[in-house]
Amino acid sequence: MLKKIKLYAEQGLALSEIRKELKISKKQLSILIKDDNNLERKIVSNTRLYTNKNLKNGAIITRKRWRTKVHFDLVVLDILNTNLSRLELCSKYNLFANNITKIARDSNSYDKLNFNNQFYKNKLKLEKNESIINYFFKNYSSNIKNMINYGFHLKIIQESLPEHISGKLLNVVIKKLGLHDKRLENTKKVNISNSKKGCIAAAKINKGKTYIRRPLTIDMEIYYQDLIKKKEKNGPSKSLFHKYFGTSGTVWGLLQKKYGELERNPSKFLPGKLNPMYQREPSWRAGTGIKGHVLINGKKIHFRSSLELRVYLFLEKNNIEFNLSKHRIPYRFEDKDRMYYPDITINENICEIKPKVKLNWEQNKAKHKNLKIYCKKFNLNCNYITEYTYDLTTISKKYIEDKIFKKDILITNKENKRLHNYIDKWYKK
Repeated sequence: MLKKIKLYAEQGLALSEIRKELKISKKQLSILIKDDNNLERKIVSNTRLYTNKNLKNGAIITRKRWRTKVHFDLVVLDILNTNLSRLELCSKYNLFANNITKIARDSNSYDKLNFNNQFYKNKLKLEKNESIINYFFKNYSSNIKNMINYGFHLKIIQESLPEHISGKLLNVVIKKLGLHDKRLENTKKVNISNSKKGCIAAAKINKGKTYIRRPLTIDMEIYYQDLIKKKEKNGPSKSLFHKYFGTSGTVWGLLQKKYGELERNPSKFLPGKLNPMYQREPSWRAGTGIKGHVLINGKKIHFRSSLELRVYLFLEKNNIEFNLSKHRIPYRFEDKDRMYYPDITINENICEIKPKVKLNWEQNKAKHKNLKIYCKKFNLNCNYITEYTYDLTTISKKYIEDKIFKKDILITNKENKRLHNYIDKWYKK
């Protein structure tokens, strides 16, 4: 190392230049030079000369700063109208890269400059890839053909070639040769043979061995469910469970298989009162119908289907007062305690908006049965509102479109497209 330092010092290299060449820190270099005083003096004198040169070249820097002001508008135009990168602009206007970035930031065209740089990089990459593909196509096409015909797959071909090429580019060369299908057949055959070999090897290793697995107990399952309830988002703690029962990972794996979906979404699988969503009103985003909000008499009312929207608009048009229902009706279905929320109330009537097709569904029957019992208790009336209860044809296509335009109906673009498809179906009938 010292010999190299002496050579560089004789050549007139400064401290920073020697460090760059040897790729070492300032401290490491000073430790190496410590004993040799003559060498240290030589490097110090070289660094002084180097700094003086840089100070003289300061005039060039100031000149380039002046050029930034002169070429400001031209650089901005080139950034916005062309795909010239930072490097190309530097060479065109004889400026530093920092100056061009400053111009781009001052003119709010920095994003466009970044796009140009990326475009330039991609261009260079494509050119490089094309040259590699053409080179391998000219020199190694016969080798690749022979290997594919012999039954080799991509990785073996890649390894056996004398020069390195990536798998993607090699695949392009094979496509150029028209042997892509043959190559795919080879890989399929190799995969099948490898899987067979693996099965045979595993059978040989595990021959005559017996594995003892600790059985799952009810206590373990209850404890696992409690952990899920405590940590709904992050899932249960593995270490806590193993400490408590002294189990291994196999038991944990079995529990995860059994309650995997429960861990991810407890509101979907936990029954009745254990469910975190029990006695909570469902979100306006729930359901599979068209979802959004309608402004009626200054109130923002949510709807979860196209039928609900049409009914609300009809009631508003005919000056029939209604409110969203705040009643909660408990019911039981498929051996689970559930909660049901009707849609609206008109005076003393609790109304559920449902299409006629869905009235005979078992769950809806169970809901309506419990709703009747609830209404008898509190001297209320209950009924269904279907598409045939009111004359909904009075709510024309133009009326709905005007409401969307005035922003009285608030829906996303995706839901808007769905709604238009539904509207077309209604008025075709």
